[in-house]
Order: sequence, then C-alpha cells, then structure tokens
Amino acid sequence: MSDNKIRINKIDAYVYENKGKRNERKRHVYIEGDLTVKTFNNLQYNLDIAIPEPMPFIYELDDIRGKAKGKLFVDGETPPLVTGDLEITNMRYEVNFAEEDQGSPIMLLLTGENSWDLDLNILMLANYRIKNDDINAEFAGEIKLERTDGVYKFAGEMEILRGDGYLFDKTFRLDPGGYVIFQGDDQFNPILDLTGYTRLPAPKDNLENNNSGEQLKLGIHITGTLEEPIINVTEDSDFDSNENIIPLIVANYSGNATEVSSSFEHRLNDLISTRVSQIGTKQLGVETFEINPHYGGGNYDPRLTTVTLGTYLYKGIYVYGESNFSLNRNEVGFEYRIYKGLVLQGSKDEDDFRHLSLKFRL
Repeated sequence: MSDNKIRINKIDAYVYENKGKRNERKRHVYIEGDLTVKTFNNLQYNLDIAIPEPMPFIYELDDIRGKAKGKLFVDGETPPLVTGDLEITNMRYEVNFAEEDQGSPIMLLLTGENSWDLDLNILMLANYRIKNDDINAEFAGEIKLERTDGVYKFAGEMEILRGDGYLFDKTFRLDPGGYVIFQGDDQFNPILDLTGYTRLPAPKDNLENNNSGEQLKLGIHITGTLEEPIINVTEDSDFDSNENIIPLIVANYSGNATEVSSSFEHRLNDLISTRVSQIGTKQLGVETFEINPHYGGGNYDPRLTTVTLGTYLYKGIYVYGESNFSLNRNEVGFEYRIYKGLVLQGSKDEDDFRHLSLKFRL
C-alpha cells in the first residue's frame, strides 16, 4: 500500500470441482491491479480478473448451476463497471418459468442493492440447458448483457440445438435452428422463431385417408414475442388450418380437420413417456433421454417405441443413439461445435449409411 493506493500483485482464489471424488481438482481465478481508497465506503477499482479454466458456479436458492471461463476488467468508482468476455461452457437452469407477478430467479441473482454496472459478452457454444415443466431443450448463442443503474438490456440470440416443449399432455419435438432473439431494449420480451412437431394417433377408420399412414403429424410455428406469441400450423402438417389449434392440442379434436383419437390409453401413454423422459435425464446424468410412443394401426405398439440417449464427452463432443425396443431401427451420431459458426456432425442411420457434414455460419 502506498498512500491511499493498494497494489495487488496477485490474488489466487479457487474452488474445488468434484470435491471428495477421484477426479477432484482446483479451478482458479486470478486477480491483479490496484484499488484507490477515496473514502471509507468508496473505492476506485482498476482490476484484471482471469478465469483460464471453466469454474463451477451455483445459485443455492434455485437449481441453477454451471461452469464459466473468461477475462473481466473492473474499472471506476463504487459501484464500478465490469466489462469483458465470458464463455459459459455448460449450464443447467432447472427452474420453472416465473409467473406474471413473480421475478425471474436469474434476474434476482444478478440484482443487489448496490449492483455493479455490467457490459459483458457472453458466449455459449453448446450445453446450455433449460429444463422445467414447460421445456427441456439445449441452446447455444451469444448475448451482450448490459446493466446500468440497475436496468438490464439484452442483445443477441439463442439457437435451439435439440429438445422438447410440453403443452398439456403433448410433447413437441423442437426443430434445431429455432431462435430466441433479444433486441437490446430494457424489456425482457424477445422475438420468437420456433417450430415443433408432435404426432397424434389416428382412429382406425381414418387410416386409409391419412397420408402419414398410422399417425397424424401436427407442427406448430411460433413467432411474435414472448409476451404476444403467434401460433400457426406448419405447411407439412396433416392439419391445414390455424383454427382450433388449442382444442386440437387440449382435446385432440379439430372442427375443420381430421378427428384424432383421444382415448385415455393414448393420452396416458404420452403423459407417462414425457414424465419418464424428464426423470431419466436427471437420474442418469445425461443430456438427452427420451421415450417416444408409437401407434401402429391406431393402437399403441411398444415394440416400435423409440428411446433416444445422448450425452457430452470430452471437450464438448455430443454423442447420441436412438433405437426402438424391437431393435430393428438404430441410429448413432455425434456433434462437435468447434467454435461459433463451425459445427462438425457425423451419423450412421438405420440403413447403415454414414454421413459426415461440416456446417459454417457467418
């Protein structure tokens, strides 16, 4: 310390990852710079913070946890401005979405009486998962987070990599490539561009006129904003009208399209499959565990029910496998997001064809 300036040559802080286990190791944060004491409760900050390896973090009040690395700079008088770049290497947000009169847990986590200002670039290459009663999906994206005088602004986009959305007793498989887009204003109301599909069992007397053979396909395209979503039927659905979408989802009936089966057995099978899939991902410690019932000839056929299992391996390589209980349909593959905009994918399908693709995105 010289006069009112404190010089920090190095602070080495660390937390234990997998404490008490064979793969226990320390994750470090390094801090250097200086602090100038203006008054008893006012400091001038000039600090560099380095997190070279993914460091675990957890929010104890809710099920929010993950790992992050990057470099930050703290500058200015109390409360200072924090700038820099962070990469979220993995994160789990397993909290139900807030009700209309509630606050978001993640916003409560970032808010304090004397909150520091923020200007952060946050990168998520993959492995950012939101899992609750409404959705179980993995995202990637890049967000610019700003906070000035306690007011937040988000700019950027989140891309859906894989996952499911839940509406009543139905599970919609979300199409990869859907987006949630933040416009940079101070209202948490992003633009939506999402597509999801589900299959509904057709009654036996309609099978001959059903183009899908044994099941009716319902696809929905969600646009608009989070507060005012717009739902339309996709062009490749077996239902050609936007009318009565809600009765169709809730009661399996549409007044201007083919009536679908609404038997208790079908609805119970779908509910059980969805619930088992949700429990399985948590208990097995994997990213994806899905059970999809199949209805042959209008009846539930357990032999054709498919199971999908997927998880991350070393350095963010995602591998998956899909098969039905009769073992006559199998597919395996992998995905490696090398960096933002560059993805390597490979798979072997049920016909034993091998596929390898390299995707670029500017």
